[in-house]
Amino acid sequence: MCLIAFQYRTFAAAPILLVANREEYYGRPAAPPRIQPGSPRVLCGLDHRAGGTWLGVNEYGLVVAVTNRLSSYPPGEPRSRGLLCRDLLNRANASDAVDVAQRELATGRYAGANFLCADPGNAFLIQHADSSDIVPLSPGLHLFSNTALDDRADARQCFARFELASHFPNSASAFCEVAGRIWRLPADAHGNGGVVLRGEDRGTVSSTILLLAANREESVYRYADGPPDTTGYADLSSLARELFASGRSGQTA
Repeated sequence: MCLIAFQYRTFAAAPILLVANREEYYGRPAAPPRIQPGSPRVLCGLDHRAGGTWLGVNEYGLVVAVTNRLSSYPPGEPRSRGLLCRDLLNRANASDAVDVAQRELATGRYAGANFLCADPGNAFLIQHADSSDIVPLSPGLHLFSNTALDDRADARQCFARFELASHFPNSASAFCEVAGRIWRLPADAHGNGGVVLRGEDRGTVSSTILLLAANREESVYRYADGPPDTTGYADLSSLARELFASGRSGQTA
C-alpha cells in the first residue's frame, strides 16, 4: 500500500502538488529517481525486480502514480502494475494516458490498482479492482491509498486529511513543508495516528514531494530514500529543471 495526497489547481503558481509515501517489501530494492533514457524524458525511480515505477513525471508535465489495491479475482500471471505506470509516462498528457490505461486494464492482465494520471489541465484517478472506473478529479485535495479515492474508512487517509486541514497551507511552497512534516509522522502498530508504516517484512520505504509549477523550471522534487521519519528528503529539483528544460513545448500540456 501507499498513501498519496494530490492537491490540484488550488494555487495558480503550482497546479499540481503531490506527496506520496511508498510501502513495499523490504527485500524489493529500487533505484532512486533519475531522468531515464529515451523519449519523452521521464523523471522517476525504478523497481529493480520488474523494471517499473510507482511515481514519475515526464517532460510534458504529465504526472503518473500507482498504488496497489485488492481485487477478488487477480490474474494468475499478472503483468507488473509498475510497468504500466512507466508505460503511461510515455504519453503526452493525462487524457492520452487514461486511454492507454483503459485498453491495457481491459486485457485482464493486471491486479488491482489505482492509477493517477494528471497534467495541469486534466486529472483522473483510474480505480481498478473488480471493475474499472475513471474519476475526473476536480480542483482541491484528494487522497488515495490501497482503497477507494477519498475513503473515509481509511484511517491513514482520515488522519492525513485532518492534519492537512488543521494546518492548511496558504501557498504551494507551504503545502510542501506542511505535507512533508505530516508524511513523516509514524503510525502505530495498527496504522493509526500517523503515516509512516513499519511491519515485519514490509513498510514505508521512500517518500516523494512534488511541486509542478506553472513556470516548470520553478518546480520542486524532493525524495527520501527510506522512511521519511528517519531519512531526510534530498532536493532533486535540479533534475526537474533539467527535465523541463528539454521539453518546454510541454508547458501547455
